Amino acid sequence: MAHLRNSPTTIVALSAEPLDVPLHEPFAIATGRITAARNALVRVRLSNGVEGIGEAAPFPPSGGETQETALAAVAGMQTLVEGYDVAQWRTLARRLTASFEHQTTARAGVEAAMLDALARSWGMPLYRYFGEATSAIETDITIPIESPEHMRDLARRYAEQGASTLKIKVGADVDDDLDRVLAVVEGAPDCDIMLDGNQGYTPSEALDLLRSLAQEDVAPILFEQPTHRRAQADQERPAALTHDLQRDEVPRRVEPDPHEQRRRQESPEPRRGLEDGAENPEAGDAFEADDEDDSAAAASDSLSPTTDAAGTPPVDTPIPTMPDSVSTSTTTEPSTSIPNEVRVSRYSG
Repeated sequence: MAHLRNSPTTIVALSAEPLDVPLHEPFAIATGRITAARNALVRVRLSNGVEGIGEAAPFPPSGGETQETALAAVAGMQTLVEGYDVAQWRTLARRLTASFEHQTTARAGVEAAMLDALARSWGMPLYRYFGEATSAIETDITIPIESPEHMRDLARRYAEQGASTLKIKVGADVDDDLDRVLAVVEGAPDCDIMLDGNQGYTPSEALDLLRSLAQEDVAPILFEQPTHRRAQADQERPAALTHDLQRDEVPRRVEPDPHEQRRRQESPEPRRGLEDGAENPEAGDAFEADDEDDSAAAASDSLSPTTDAAGTPPVDTPIPTMPDSVSTSTTTEPSTSIPNEVRVSRYSG
């Protein structure tokens, strides 16, 4: 990838600074508690004078990154992006991933700043660059682990403010979490609820919570990160944890993903770590990651936008509708044996 210092969209500076945001009240999850968001404000400046901004939002109790590590990582990324055309942001994103794979929030902040600078240079808002499919999105409000009474009050307040979906932090203790969830439902009976265990449960504990909620006629629309992503060594953990939840039956095990089965059958070579016909799940993920990287690289090269002398895309240059390598600050390492999300279906009978 050649330097393009004569391009108006060449990156001439990458920097970051602390961004401290005090919280109105403590935010507690299964793995920790914070009283302020200690983030990093990222800036990308181009040769045409345009500046884009992004934000790295590390959350030490969950991802392990801190404000200090994010700032250090952004500083280390300077030589990987400065002097290169921001229009090739996909290639730059792959370079950052190759050298800073585990600094996900720092990479997210830099990628966001690059995209912001590019869109500003082209005179278009980011939502239009991403396809302009909609002008509004619906999100949820998270309720942290607190006393049931306080969580009930928060749920009632958020519902009165117009929230229709509430995410409830759980993962501390099944019995206590049951009381907390029921309190939220009582405070906001018309809201959909999601659960987020932040990897605090064993599979049996997660299923116990779902069973207990089913007995109370409560069906979450999503159960996020119920168990630890590296928990496959625990013999009590089932091989598959995707379940349908009905009123009068406990969650049941379903068949493995057919797409995964087909991928294994079409593999051109034996997988590493096979012994006596048993497949090593980590080796399988490694092969899949390689395949995805190759596909992403091919798509990136074919979709990278070009610019004219003024730094704007030619009329006949298609603007990609979706990025293929934008990081998010909440990305976690993929599971090798169990999913980080357990979806459950709402009972409709």
